[in-house]
Amino acid sequence: MGMIKLKIEKGKGKVTPFGGIVLIRDLIKGLRIREYIDKNFPKPGPNAGKAASMKIISVILSMICGGRGFSDIEKIREDRVICEIFGFKNMVDISTINRFFNNVGSEALRALYKLSSEIVLKGLRVEGVKEVTIDQDATYTEVYKRDAKRNYKGKKSFSSLMSFIDGYGYCIDEEFREGNVSPGKGLLEQLKRVHSLLKRNNIRLSKFRSDLSGI
Repeated sequence: MGMIKLKIEKGKGKVTPFGGIVLIRDLIKGLRIREYIDKNFPKPGPNAGKAASMKIISVILSMICGGRGFSDIEKIREDRVICEIFGFKNMVDISTINRFFNNVGSEALRALYKLSSEIVLKGLRVEGVKEVTIDQDATYTEVYKRDAKRNYKGKKSFSSLMSFIDGYGYCIDEEFREGNVSPGKGLLEQLKRVHSLLKRNNIRLSKFRSDLSGI
């Protein structure tokens, strides 16, 4: 096989390794997530500048692009293509994110929980789902925070008790907890929340699966 000669030239266009992120932009726009956040979260003060939607969406983008914590937002903050796709002149930095989530309060967190549930319900309505199976399980994320609690394996971590809708990939309920909380705690309470939410939206919870014995 002969040599293949390639001519490499420097282009003027902007590039990003996260080209598929444009689909997330369309999803956020279609579900009116930005409008919901800015309506239900605290408004920025006279010197605060950026709206709540920019801060929350920036964190979501960081996680979608592989981030595991607030600090990972710095990895995509300088990506001009992502900023342009989402209409951000400048993406927020880690200090702004930390201040925001330290000050939002329980009411704003409830609004975020409601938003997550509404996204799932809209997806189910679009797909015409009338009956679901719920898979419930606890998951642990190892962290290095000094005050984090140790899980049953002795590692510092945070925990989430999650309920997924089988076959669709939707997480309809998540409870964030300390790492030392038993994986069997709170199963019945979460199942009741999920059942009530589905019932109000005329969706039948027909089956339930869990490898835990807390119910």
